[in-house]
Amino acid sequence: MLTLSRRALLAVSAFSSLIPSVVVDIRRGNAANRVRYDLTSSDGQKMLKIYANGVGQMMKLAERDPRGWLFQWYTHAVRRDRSKASEINRVYGTGSSPEKQLAQDVWSTCQPHFAGGVQDMFLPWHRMYVLCLEQIVRQITKEDGFTLPYWNYTDTSQRALPAEFRRQGDPTWGSLYRANRWPGINTGTPIDQVGPDPIDLNCMKLPAYSQFCGTLNSNPHGSIHDDVGNDQGMADVPWAANDPIFWMHHCNVDRIWASWNKAGGSNKALTGSFTFADADGKRVQLDVSKFLDTATQGYEYDKYLPRPAGSRPFPAGNVAVAFALHATTRQVSGAVSLGAAPVTVQLAPAGAGGAAPAANVNQLSDQLKAVPADKQFVLTLENVKAMSTVNAGYDVYYGLPEGQRPSRDNPAYVGTVTFFGAVSHGDDHAAMPDMPGQSVSFVITEPVRQALDAAPAAAASVTLVPTRAPAAGSMPTIGSISLQSA
Repeated sequence: MLTLSRRALLAVSAFSSLIPSVVVDIRRGNAANRVRYDLTSSDGQKMLKIYANGVGQMMKLAERDPRGWLFQWYTHAVRRDRSKASEINRVYGTGSSPEKQLAQDVWSTCQPHFAGGVQDMFLPWHRMYVLCLEQIVRQITKEDGFTLPYWNYTDTSQRALPAEFRRQGDPTWGSLYRANRWPGINTGTPIDQVGPDPIDLNCMKLPAYSQFCGTLNSNPHGSIHDDVGNDQGMADVPWAANDPIFWMHHCNVDRIWASWNKAGGSNKALTGSFTFADADGKRVQLDVSKFLDTATQGYEYDKYLPRPAGSRPFPAGNVAVAFALHATTRQVSGAVSLGAAPVTVQLAPAGAGGAAPAANVNQLSDQLKAVPADKQFVLTLENVKAMSTVNAGYDVYYGLPEGQRPSRDNPAYVGTVTFFGAVSHGDDHAAMPDMPGQSVSFVITEPVRQALDAAPAAAASVTLVPTRAPAAGSMPTIGSISLQSA
């Protein structure tokens, strides 16, 4: 259950007579599902032109208008060089008003980056956010058939930023241009050739919602943000939603979630609500439980993604998964600190205590060999966090033999963890080191089996290799690493 801070509760109480809190369905009674299209399709191109028109109109609205671009950007997060309090007073003045209170309740509420954030809310919060923006564009442009198109970067032929977002000053597309992207992005270089992070769908291999949600948050979600950039654009949470490509990106994130559901993935029973501005700029309180399925909100996608090879099967019903093996990071104390050089950590069987490293390796290797061939292995990185924007990811290898060159072609490579959004901060963007970090998981059945066959001595090791040097002072860390079989 979500809870409000004492400060937020007091603020809401003070204006309760002015702003009634209601739970609504923003679908507004659509008789049939609307369809969201790939932006490269003919239908997607029509929708993209409407979107460009809508963005241009939103950018011309007063900053205090909840339908305007600034308000919608700040719903995600207020820009980093200004605090939420100072921006609210700048836009709305020092007095009180329902509009000012709405901004107080709505701005900087992106999940899970701020105080009280919950990683499992990442997907439903952004679904609500995208739906509200979609309805605002529909209302402002008077195009009732409008749906947000998605950027299908899961197709390797679509890795360049769409051309419509790169046409500065164009009378049709100019509203979609932003200068704050990495060099090369606005000239059409594929983003994964410019930015630090590869793009994959490892998240869809996972069978449980929390694993899927946390891993999708890292990659491809975080990868796209990091790769488009820059530090005053998509690569930093407080600036990200000012770039119009943000919405095409999150439309595709939502499609990946819907694809996972279509394949058989079951969502967690999430409860709580979040406040947004609707198509008329009015306050709406949206119930999370009503946003766990696209059908309940009256839309669908023109096409869905299949699960990748090597995916773990979904459990039957709600039966809890029984783990046959559990190994964890063997550390002296504290988190695993990451930097500009590769870091290798050793895993030890749970409860191994102070046994010598060699004994732990032998014990874990024996346990791994004893796991039946029909079982799969999952590696989980817990409490992934940083003190400031990292601008780098870390390639993860399991069982990489000592002295062997890391490469994504190496069988030991299991995926990449990103740090976009792994910085928890308050309304003034001060880092909050006590906040829980993200959790990222990888299905690593083949790397485990191969390590046991080729290099048993390395079968208890996890190596993290930076995709490039992390930003100075960012201090990326991983709280713990665990290996499980089921």
